[in-house]
Amino acid sequence: MKTKLSLITTIALLVTLSAFGQKAMNMAIVDFDAALKKHPKYEHNMQVMDEYKSTLDSNVKESSKAFQTKLTEYQNKYFKLSDDEKKTYETQLASLEKAMKDQQKDYQQKMDSYEKEYMNPLQEDVKNAINLVADRHGYNFVTGADLFFVADASRDITQEVIDLLKEY
Repeated sequence: MKTKLSLITTIALLVTLSAFGQKAMNMAIVDFDAALKKHPKYEHNMQVMDEYKSTLDSNVKESSKAFQTKLTEYQNKYFKLSDDEKKTYETQLASLEKAMKDQQKDYQQKMDSYEKEYMNPLQEDVKNAINLVADRHGYNFVTGADLFFVADASRDITQEVIDLLKEY
């Protein structure tokens, strides 16, 4: 998948480069992930998200354990149960399974929400810092470092972006 994505990105890069045509192109390279990880708020925000994740994981495990316990009990007693008792167990299992699935769905929605709240602003800060550094140096095209195996190190603006982020 990553190879396919890199191929698509490389093709898009070539199309963009050809679109510049006769206009002088001044290109820079940046390692977005490295800059993001050096954001002053990154560690704190990741810790907050990890705490939320841990709490949500615990809740999902509890509901999963309750379902599994009830299922094991049902399976162990199955041949001794009347039809009415089987139906009662099945109803309880269906209810526990629905609650577990609802909790898993809620888990994903909350994690998405936390990512928007805690990571998206940092990503925007990195984008803004990249734009400021690019403007300072007259770069009209900035691409990710992961697109190139060999690149002119003088065009790598990652450290300057990281230094700028320290002001945030």
